[in-house]
Amino acid sequence: MTIENKLGEIGNALAQLSGIDWFATLGDSVTLVTGAIFIICVLAFRRGIMGELASRWAKH
Repeated sequence: MTIENKLGEIGNALAQLSGIDWFATLGDSVTLVTGAIFIICVLAFRRGIMGELASRWAKH
């Protein structure tokens, strides 16, 4: 299953649950959503995924 299909399913489910029709267009906005996910990951994992895992592992 591609990310566009999965986002479409999630969007349709959110639209039904919340009543907000905009959520149903998430599958069509796959580039925008993918970009937002990428930006969030870059901000959250500043040392990279392995760097963050190593840092958290060293704390414990």
